[in-house]
Amino acid sequence: MKISVIISTYNSSELLIKALCGYEAQTDKDFEIIVADDGSDVAHRERYEKYASELKIPVSYVWHPDEGFRKNRILNQAIIASQGEYLLFTDGDCIPEPDFLVCHRNNAEKGRFLSGGACRLRADVSAKIGFSEINLGLPFKVLKMMQMGRLHSTFFIKMGAKNIGINAILDKLVPVKMTFNGGNSSCWKKDAIAIGGFDERMGYGGEDCEFGFRLKNYGIQPKRIRYSARCVHLEHSREYYNKDIHQSNSQIIKRTIHSKHTVTKYGLNNSAPTQTTEA
Repeated sequence: MKISVIISTYNSSELLIKALCGYEAQTDKDFEIIVADDGSDVAHRERYEKYASELKIPVSYVWHPDEGFRKNRILNQAIIASQGEYLLFTDGDCIPEPDFLVCHRNNAEKGRFLSGGACRLRADVSAKIGFSEINLGLPFKVLKMMQMGRLHSTFFIKMGAKNIGINAILDKLVPVKMTFNGGNSSCWKKDAIAIGGFDERMGYGGEDCEFGFRLKNYGIQPKRIRYSARCVHLEHSREYYNKDIHQSNSQIIKRTIHSKHTVTKYGLNNSAPTQTTEA
């Protein structure tokens, strides 16, 4: 089973390069990376493409011009461009643990999608994480991270659970909603295509969860790997947040849940071709 890792990004080359460093350190090597770029400018693209060209893993890119937040459209283009039969979706501000892909691969099941999570770091701690820390796996060691600065309270639970070997138990028992989170979720490509991919009407705020609700309507049930497949989320600003768009997204999500529909008319079949390149 080849895995296509689809990483969304926008004008955050410094963060994306750190994320790519995390994938270079993966113990599982049978995967490709597709950078889904929602309109980054030339300077950012040149920075991450230069770094990616030196990696030993295959990296390709899909990009379209910046016309506002159109993450779902570029994700659909990445799905079309992917070569793997299994898709892992994440963001360019998320650094994966070295066994991140192993965990997704080992937990993949027919008729299921995997629902992961991410540990958010404060801005001052995020800034201290460099290539050496990533290569040594330090962002996933609680005591080492405590030396870097103050951590969110949830960090100790999410990271500590696997460090003491109770992650599988918490994945089964903790009553956290199993949603499709764009920073750490995966599914079979055929299932993503069957539901029409992501709804391109949606801006920032729950757009990934809506995709997951349609998967569930289609009969694909979630499986929690929140405490097993770990990644850390680097803090950054979010200028693209818009209250009106967030409310519109909420209405679309409610209709998806109540109508039980599976396929969006505003997804893959409606997605216009975009620029694709390879490293």
